[in-house]
Amino acid sequence: MCIGKIKGNCKKQYANCTAYEGTVPEFSELTGGCYSVEETTSDIYSILSNIKEDLNLESLRGDCITYPLEIKVLDAFQALQTFICQQQTVITTLQSAVNLLQTQVEALQDNPCN
Repeated sequence: MCIGKIKGNCKKQYANCTAYEGTVPEFSELTGGCYSVEETTSDIYSILSNIKEDLNLESLRGDCITYPLEIKVLDAFQALQTFICQQQTVITTLQSAVNLLQTQVEALQDNPCN
């Protein structure tokens, strides 16, 4: 499996024995310093798992917005943007109709005999 790869030709150094010399972000669950590559890798996988879980939109369904069957975050935002734009068009049309009716009512109030 590792034959022919650089890592297959090197002396094995286990991740728990390899010091991590970088910094960890504030949102990391690691504390105390002096981390191993194993600890930082585990922390990264934990963070990625949480992000993936938080971004899961499979249960996102609505009566007024149609989402793709396999929904991704970008798909959800695009569906919302389309819906908002459609609603804005409807609102603008209705506002124009209300303004016209208001003008007609005011005209009738000013001169009820015409």
